[in-house]
Amino acid sequence: MDPSAQIGRYTLVERLGASDLCEVHLALSVDANGVSRPVVLKIATGGDNKAIQHEARLLAPLKNEAYCELVLAELKLPRNYIVLEFVDGVSVEDILTSQMTRSPNLALTLNLGCQLAQALHFLHTPREIARDEHGAIIHGDINPGNLIVTFAGTLKVLNFGSARVLKSAGRSDLEVGAATLRYTSPSRFNDRQADLRDDIFALGLILWEFSTCKRYWGEMSDEQVTEGLKSFRAKDPAIENSQVLKQLRDLIMACLAVDYFSGYSETSEVARDLENVRKALPVSELHLQNFLTEGFPIAKKRAEARQERMASVDAQLNIRQRLTSR
Repeated sequence: MDPSAQIGRYTLVERLGASDLCEVHLALSVDANGVSRPVVLKIATGGDNKAIQHEARLLAPLKNEAYCELVLAELKLPRNYIVLEFVDGVSVEDILTSQMTRSPNLALTLNLGCQLAQALHFLHTPREIARDEHGAIIHGDINPGNLIVTFAGTLKVLNFGSARVLKSAGRSDLEVGAATLRYTSPSRFNDRQADLRDDIFALGLILWEFSTCKRYWGEMSDEQVTEGLKSFRAKDPAIENSQVLKQLRDLIMACLAVDYFSGYSETSEVARDLENVRKALPVSELHLQNFLTEGFPIAKKRAEARQERMASVDAQLNIRQRLTSR
């Protein structure tokens, strides 16, 4: 690949995706010492940078391994882009899909569930977002497609387009973007103010699906899902999987409870209870790194091919640098 596509000091390597609001590219960043680093560029399209500006504002204070580091925000014309840490791995959507033809894997369910609950607990902890702005962050679009597990076994939470800040007074920002319908909280269809329970509900749905190896809404159409959310009553995972552990079953039902007094209101409680379930059970610890390498060889080969492409571009950049410095 000819490394000719440049944006600032970033060389584009591969187009990873696009939406109505931005394009996403894998790129190489080369510092003053000639050391290269893979990064992700989110480039605003259509001259509107509100979406990526919003994402940058919320990502900036998140210093935690569960979230991609914000490297740079260039939000002035003619450049409208943000630069993020690049991570490679397997999406939780792909992992969940692979489980649909198998028996529930309790160790996998608890490993991913504990990591996601801890990530949300960190996100929901009030902090300074920007000058004169303080509060907890609601992700607002927790779903398997927005979660990736690196080949080192670390879960990462992606895509803050629907996130908002829960102010100390209990009021949230105006919503930016829309959540994935099948992991949306019923609160979107009633008068309840958006709060941390929206993310807890999505966590509960993901745990439900891993515990049953079935999709919560099955083959329902979007219209049927919408109607189901308007009159939501949680389905007991034990109906689909009679072997589901009672402790896990009770936790899932509490995550999916619509009544404030019947369910969880704090992610710290979910994280604590999930960790207690994992510690108390005679379940072999899952080596997630080996699980991904052995279970997803195509994804692993794709990641290796991507590394080779980046090395090739890096080599060409070094040759060009030497030629221009003569």
